[in-house]
Amino acid sequence: RSDDRTRIVGCAVCGDLKKALVEAHLTAPVRWLPSMPQALGIRNHYRNPAEHGSDRWFNALGSRRFSQNACVVVSCGTAVTTDALTEDNHYLGGTIMPGFHLMKEALAAKTANLDRPAGKVYPFPTTTPNAITSGMMDAVCGAVIMMHGRLQQKTGEGKPVDVIITGGGASKVVNALPKQFVLDNTVKIVDNLVIYGLLNWVAHEQEQTDTLPE
Repeated sequence: RSDDRTRIVGCAVCGDLKKALVEAHLTAPVRWLPSMPQALGIRNHYRNPAEHGSDRWFNALGSRRFSQNACVVVSCGTAVTTDALTEDNHYLGGTIMPGFHLMKEALAAKTANLDRPAGKVYPFPTTTPNAITSGMMDAVCGAVIMMHGRLQQKTGEGKPVDVIITGGGASKVVNALPKQFVLDNTVKIVDNLVIYGLLNWVAHEQEQTDTLPE
């Protein structure tokens, strides 16, 4: 709030229609923030920042509240993203894969006899529902571990590479990661990580405004 005027900022990867539906419930228009070539000292190496999901970018900006090391920033939502941020603030990019619901829907729609109820995660599943659920979790955990390994190689042995994970499936993923991996690395669950990225950017903008000459 500034001079009795409410300002609202946000980021989203949905279309304009859904953005308009959100704005219809608010008292002021939303300033939708895109990904940027650089911000808050972090350089974005995405080839075309305009097509870079702004949620991924602001998750990376928000991760600096929880880690100053190299880190893998993971978001478990409709899609699962794993992004790499170096210790010297280079956002290197990352991967996108279907989230749990999309994977299950794909199996149900595109394969025979695999439209099954949800199962549980087991090391050696012996029922089809458990095999599906365990396979999906292995895929997500594997993506996290692969990205961590690549960033560790780039960072150098002996230097920490943290994992910051957000989204509805975050706790399930952390519980399914190999115990030794969790013991050997700092793994933090942060709810609504993207909000912290937006807060960091808003604080920066306010600081810039406050320092302008009158």
